[in-house]
Amino acid sequence: MSTSIQTRERRKTEIAKAMREMVPLAFDEETTHVMDYACGTGAISQRLAPYCKRIIGVDINANVVDQYNETVLNQGISPEDYCINHVDLIVFEIQEMVAFCTDLSERPEVLDNELFDVIVCSQAYHHLPSITKTTELLLSYLKPGGSLLVADLLKSDHSHEFHSYKHHTEITNPEHEAALQSPVIHHGGITEDQIHSAFEYAGLTEIEFKIIHTIQKGDRGFDIFLVKGSKPL
Repeated sequence: MSTSIQTRERRKTEIAKAMREMVPLAFDEETTHVMDYACGTGAISQRLAPYCKRIIGVDINANVVDQYNETVLNQGISPEDYCINHVDLIVFEIQEMVAFCTDLSERPEVLDNELFDVIVCSQAYHHLPSITKTTELLLSYLKPGGSLLVADLLKSDHSHEFHSYKHHTEITNPEHEAALQSPVIHHGGITEDQIHSAFEYAGLTEIEFKIIHTIQKGDRGFDIFLVKGSKPL
């Protein structure tokens, strides 16, 4: 495994760990239902799986969702225990871990009105046209008292350079390739004020913000933040 891949995998592990530590009481392997929004191939889902009862991944990219579900199958969950995702799927059986290829803003019925204890989103918000509208959408899928956790690139004086670094070893990764093909709406990441305002506008409370990781690319450091908001009871 190359150094860049090891670094990327370590970053994902640190992000998942920081998510659990920010809301330690929210994760219970017997009861917690989690949505991994913009889940990619499932790196964050895999790291959170031991700490929750059920994880549903959601992504609009069919290729990464197929890999997510293939990984689940290869880890020993039988085909009878999960549904293969497709946009025409409306109702699904209770599953331990499965991803669906859909746009929740257009097809909310895909999740059959399920509400979640925790919704996570890692390094995808800066690709979204409106972080406020997305936050409002995700809030609608939270149980009262549930938590939304978003990790992403913090905007700084040089963070606009982040997406100019392309390592050939990363492009072979399906999740990274999908990210490169996805438009970067918020070049340079998101400021603390922007994410706080989006959470507050959506109606989330108990908002917490912290820097959890620094990505080193060349001689530049790029900070990753984690923000948490709670849906009022």
